[in-house]
Amino acid sequence: MTLLNVLNDAFVTPDTTLQSIDTGSMDTVSIREASSLLEVSPATVRNWQRHGYLSKATKRHLPRKEVLSLKQKLVSGELDRLQKRANKKQASASFVPDEMLVSKSFAQELEIILQHISEHNLEVGASLCVLALRLCVLSEETTLDNDSKPLDLKSYSFWKRNALKNELSLWLEDVKLSKLRVGVKQHYVALSALLSEVHQVDVLGVLYQSLLATGEKSKLGSYYTPQDIVLDILEARGNPKGTLLDPCCGTGQFLLTAASFGYTTPENLIGFDTDGLSVKIARLNMLFAFANKDFVPRIYNLDALSANAQHLPNTIDLIATNPPWGASKNLLERNSDIFGAIQSGESFSYFLVKCISLLEEGKHLSFILPESFLGVRQHADIRNYVLEHCSVRAIHHLGRRFKGVYTPVIRLDLEKKKSSPDPSNSSCAVLLDGQSYDVSQARFSQNQHQCFDSYLSPFDEAILQTFYSHSHIFLKDKADWALGIVTGDNKKYISDTCLDAPDNSDISDTMEAIITGKEIQPFRLAQTRKFIHFEADKLQQVAPEYKYRSSEKLIYKFISKRLVFAYDDGQHLTLNSANCLIPHLPDMPIKVMLALLNSKPYQFFFEKRFHTHKVLRGDLEAMPLLLLPAKEQSKLVAFVDDVLKCDVDRVDVSSTLDKINAIVYEALQLNEEQIEHIERLC
Repeated sequence: MTLLNVLNDAFVTPDTTLQSIDTGSMDTVSIREASSLLEVSPATVRNWQRHGYLSKATKRHLPRKEVLSLKQKLVSGELDRLQKRANKKQASASFVPDEMLVSKSFAQELEIILQHISEHNLEVGASLCVLALRLCVLSEETTLDNDSKPLDLKSYSFWKRNALKNELSLWLEDVKLSKLRVGVKQHYVALSALLSEVHQVDVLGVLYQSLLATGEKSKLGSYYTPQDIVLDILEARGNPKGTLLDPCCGTGQFLLTAASFGYTTPENLIGFDTDGLSVKIARLNMLFAFANKDFVPRIYNLDALSANAQHLPNTIDLIATNPPWGASKNLLERNSDIFGAIQSGESFSYFLVKCISLLEEGKHLSFILPESFLGVRQHADIRNYVLEHCSVRAIHHLGRRFKGVYTPVIRLDLEKKKSSPDPSNSSCAVLLDGQSYDVSQARFSQNQHQCFDSYLSPFDEAILQTFYSHSHIFLKDKADWALGIVTGDNKKYISDTCLDAPDNSDISDTMEAIITGKEIQPFRLAQTRKFIHFEADKLQQVAPEYKYRSSEKLIYKFISKRLVFAYDDGQHLTLNSANCLIPHLPDMPIKVMLALLNSKPYQFFFEKRFHTHKVLRGDLEAMPLLLLPAKEQSKLVAFVDDVLKCDVDRVDVSSTLDKINAIVYEALQLNEEQIEHIERLC
């Protein structure tokens, strides 16, 4: 059995089992209660109702037995398709954070320890406590007098530091190892012997991260921050003689790195976390990091959002952290009175507001955040708050740095604004793909939704300005738009052939082709591979049919970081992320627009101005479309017609696209350096 299989079997959290559900005495539950029981969103519950997995609600309530029955099917895997689409927080697979391991010997020992814990169903907190005692012996902080009783604090003598002994004493009281049955105790005794040496800093943190299921990590927002990121923060902003606060400290990676960086006063390193086990580990880690000092770590099990002055120093020089990410309605309701300006419910936004309020003028803050902070509209409230209260000193684009997290991340460095800020000191340093450049913070304030368009260097910005300096037009209020159809259950409504209708062979003669994102190519559509019997009232989301049936329209990929537009005069339906654009521009033929939007200059504009993985209507409406002379427009139409006449599977459009690019470059009057820059990036 592999380690992954062992962990999958052993570390299913209690709330994913049917037995843990409080059945109560009521016969019905509300949709919100059902979503909580099933661990999905209310929208998903309604969708499952729509497709018959749950009955339709009566006065917005569902039969409790029916919800519990569906829960059992999900847990057992009987409804595997629904389980795969459920929230990521249901995931129960654990994984070893490879980026935290510094030696092969520890990796091998770690696997043995994890397997022992899983095979004997040992409690996580108690296991970590036992291993913490073992670490104290291995670190020569104490001596174990009786090898047969490693779970009893009385078996340990010659403690070098009372603080360490007190920490372990309190932890042992919590886990109550002394009250376990003899047979169970022996498994913990055996566990203690499996740790042979102090392999690395934060041994307990690595173990805890390895034991946390991915779903639980998602709930906690608990992800290890690579040490090089923390070191870079300290090198830029850290002061070994100052105070450092990590309000979401986990097992203490930021604080441990600060200790190795040169902070010599442990009382100047302060941490908060809501996870009690993480705090226990972090407190021990700090004591191990300052091996010659007997002190009480200033790391507390509390919510930083409600932290008060008694846990804080008079002055905080630097706040550095990787806060939890993710929106939470509970968080919004709990903090709306305190942080009224933040309506997204996004956890990192609340931590930003709180931490900025803790800083004095001129002091610094450094947060690790998802890249979406920079431009997503729902985060406009926190960007506006940051601009109002802080100077943005630096934005570091770090890429994808967290195992199991596919979101690129940034490092945001802020300085609390002074009462009379120096206008000459308002630039923001950007580090991106090995490049560094400065941008004006004033630009962020002037952008729509206060977007931090840090991907746009001064050189890029000069190119974008050329689009506005020539005659142009915008799509806003000059087009019809249609989202692709969402069936709610593609297996039920979509077929791979027009001959065999899903679930109903009698309607095969009315099946028609439907365009998906896979068929959308620059300029033209590939051969359709999906078919649908179109009955609008049975589908989850459908635009007015006349839009799909337009005599000519553009179909584009919605989920995409690039612009990909195809021409359609076949009145095709579109599915999911294949969206439709029907322009109404008397001075611009639709095929001219098609040529512009597929060109490299417009690809460059889109990526630099919006930098998103979705092609949004609002962004397309904000793009300046060049009004070219009639002669140039005719050339573009001819180029597009040449492409559309060709076999989609046999002709390379790159040569035609080069001709289109050349016309657009000339219209923008770009120089050779600017053209080379666009060609290199696009």
